[in-house]
Amino acid sequence: DNSLLVSKYLKSTFLWDSGSITIVNDSRNIIRLHSIIHFISFGSPFVHCLFMCFLALIGLKQLHLTFVPYTRLNPTLFFFILLLLPSAIFWTSGILKEPLLILGLGLFIRSLLHKDKLQKKILLFLIGLLILISIKPYVLTALLPAAFFFFVYQHLTKQRLVLTFIICTVIGLILPLIFNKQVRKGVQFLSIKQSDFRYIGKGGLFLHGPKCNYFFEPQDYKNLIIYRNDTLATLIHPSWCYFISSQNREPGKRIYMEPNGESLRISYFVKGAQSYIELTPINNSSSQLVKNIPEAISNSYARPFPSDPGSGLKIPAMIEVWGLSSFLLWAFFKKRKLDKKTLGIIISLLIFAFVLFLIIGWTTPVIGAIFRYRFPGQLALLLVGLILLRPDSLLKKNQSE
Repeated sequence: DNSLLVSKYLKSTFLWDSGSITIVNDSRNIIRLHSIIHFISFGSPFVHCLFMCFLALIGLKQLHLTFVPYTRLNPTLFFFILLLLPSAIFWTSGILKEPLLILGLGLFIRSLLHKDKLQKKILLFLIGLLILISIKPYVLTALLPAAFFFFVYQHLTKQRLVLTFIICTVIGLILPLIFNKQVRKGVQFLSIKQSDFRYIGKGGLFLHGPKCNYFFEPQDYKNLIIYRNDTLATLIHPSWCYFISSQNREPGKRIYMEPNGESLRISYFVKGAQSYIELTPINNSSSQLVKNIPEAISNSYARPFPSDPGSGLKIPAMIEVWGLSSFLLWAFFKKRKLDKKTLGIIISLLIFAFVLFLIIGWTTPVIGAIFRYRFPGQLALLLVGLILLRPDSLLKKNQSE
């Protein structure tokens, strides 16, 4: 309990005091976790990485135990296919949030699908829920409609699939009417996230004004004089910029600003991402959100395209997308006969992937970030293919199957 000591360490972090950036400040939570590991790592990043890889492996094992009963693959082969999905092994082999994400996903899904005692199910559910809320709440948002679909599907006996779709569709239409205010807030939140990500992705200059910020894009720098080691700037020519209120959380409004001779403090100077792409602005419009669905799915699932901007790292990402798509088509044409529960699991996985791709595609204008955020959805699609697949005898659990 020493304010000077706290200040000494926290002033070195640029994410701790980044403001109200989301519903849950997951960046602070990952910093908290690593501060605990630091007691035994003594500053060695390799120890931190080892811990995170171990947590990811535990989560992957939970997914393996949960889904292996619904496949016809050899359990060992099934485990290593999950382990070696390129984007999964890449993003869970570091000190970021993804290892904890896999752990939370594994525990949460196991609590819903695996045959465990009720007390164990409740414990796994609560731990998985806490991890997902603390680290990646948007992934939990994508899980909820999939879990609800499976819950309804499991409790029907006749015409399961048709009745479940009817029930979910009716509820999906009624809820926005009942909770209209909350829906508007949700659309506003997505608009703000898209707008904020656009500023960071495209790059630019933030000037701190009275109760607001002004964002200037790189092509408008010619209208500014920047001095004092990039700490102050003065507008010398009329220029377009974005007005961002500090009091009301709204997407920035494009305005035409006239110079007044006042020097403003530079609050943030960002270079921008190499793989930035333009998105259609949502602008707090529910109808525009719906219109953006094709663009969102195309961006979050199919990209990068050969013509997209970015470094050579986009090539393995392209190969992975094409490989996963080819595998899904192959598994569909070699599909086996499915029982009703397994069919419900497949549809739930598809719903999870679809909603996750929507959230990412609506808000993320950087291909590199899309590549990172979407891998849980890709993992779900891989599971769909593995469950569908009718393997050759050498790949089966045993020769009798």
